[in-house]
Amino acid sequence: MFDAVLQEFAERIGLNTLVFENNIAMIKIENEGFVYFEKQKNMLDEELLVYIAKEYNIFDETIPYKVLEHCSYLKENIPSLYGGIVKNFIVLGVRISQEEKIRGAELETVIYFLINHVKEIN
Repeated sequence: MFDAVLQEFAERIGLNTLVFENNIAMIKIENEGFVYFEKQKNMLDEELLVYIAKEYNIFDETIPYKVLEHCSYLKENIPSLYGGIVKNFIVLGVRISQEEKIRGAELETVIYFLINHVKEIN
């Protein structure tokens, strides 16, 4: 379902294709972090998880609180933002269902959305 969208996105950023291993592909965006694309399939639906991981200063004790604040339902993020801390990385992501019918350009917008939230946190 998402193969055409991912291919369009890859071409938009100058890649021939995204290489998936175990349903996960990763690209590094200089000075912004690592962007992951994860295809998930259950019996009824297919989803695409798009998330960014960026290193942060582990001595900054405010970062976990900022992550929680950015993922709060009170922020009314569209799309909904999920986040956490993994080792020394801030991880923020969104879940896209097959009903959303996105295109490569919209996927690029999702990545900018994630990058901007990470910048606000870090």
